[in-house]
Amino acid sequence: MMCPARQLASFTHVMRLVHSAFQRGLPAAGLLILRIVAGAMAESHGWRLATGPAETPGSRCLGVVAIVLGGAVQIGVFTSISGSLLALGALAATAVRGEELPAGTFAFVSVCIGLVLTGPGAMSVDALLFGPREVRFPPVRKGELP
Repeated sequence: MMCPARQLASFTHVMRLVHSAFQRGLPAAGLLILRIVAGAMAESHGWRLATGPAETPGSRCLGVVAIVLGGAVQIGVFTSISGSLLALGALAATAVRGEELPAGTFAFVSVCIGLVLTGPGAMSVDALLFGPREVRFPPVRKGELP
């Protein structure tokens, strides 16, 4: 069993490999807008499930999960995981209801997959936690071996 510090270090390494460059400038602003819209859509649907009449036994619990994941996508915490779970949840809910894929669900799943593939951008908590780091090497004098 690995110690917690080593597990966190390996997870940080994986996150840096997945999103090696957190976009800055206008692309980061565009990703921020996408994250806010996708999170608001998930939160509004989750609110409807959590506070409305229970359609299924677990609908209130799924509503709370959708609200939490929507908030995580909005602030950019574990965006790849949150976006994947939101997309899978939307597809599963459509499949359980036995409907064809409506245009709104298709658009929501497309945005979630886009966020998973591009990353959250520089204006996110993920960028603060796992963003690029500057490595400084000490100066080497002539004749010295490093």
